[in-house]
Amino acid sequence: SFDFRKLFRKINESENFVILPLDYPVLKEMIDLKDIPELHDKIIVSTARFLNLPIITKDETLRNLPHLKTIW
Repeated sequence: SFDFRKLFRKINESENFVILPLDYPVLKEMIDLKDIPELHDKIIVSTARFLNLPIITKDETLRNLPHLKTIW
């Protein structure tokens, strides 16, 4: 089975990851993302848009969005 505690510990100890809250500003960004069908993708994209950051992805659906900066 998947060891979530181990993953969480690695993320928490890493300097390369930041855990951000899924709060009102990010949820507000999600309202207009009608061209993204998957909930998890909406969360990722809305967080990136809120922070004005690109995302690293090879997902063609996300890479083709005009309102999202992507790397890869």
